[in-house]
Amino acid sequence: MNKIFFLLFTLMLSCSSTKNIVEDDKLTIVFGNGGGFVGIETKYLLKSDGTLSRIINKDTTFLKQIPQENVAHFFKEATALKDYKYFRPDNIYQYVEINNNRIVWNVTTDGLDTSVITLYNNLKTLFK
Repeated sequence: MNKIFFLLFTLMLSCSSTKNIVEDDKLTIVFGNGGGFVGIETKYLLKSDGTLSRIINKDTTFLKQIPQENVAHFFKEATALKDYKYFRPDNIYQYVEINNNRIVWNVTTDGLDTSVITLYNNLKTLFK
């Protein structure tokens, strides 16, 4: 009986996926804005390989490749904020999302860490 229990337990453990663990270890930065009359959200995705894309609704458009030294700087800033909590959306809002931790603010930024705004503004320079 113990052998059967051990085999079932081992089988259950071997069926678990490691894909989620690998994906969670990869840092991604999503940033953008949304709301307003139409309520459309515009997202920009910066991957660790330097790929910058724009996502509107479900349409993804490659914008450009960012040099690795710049990417490293952004990811260093983002890593410091990956556990930071702030969620105050309004009709119009901006956000930075670091590994599924979404930091959202509106025109009133009371209590928002200034490093979030600095990161957001620095990320917006990627379009220039």
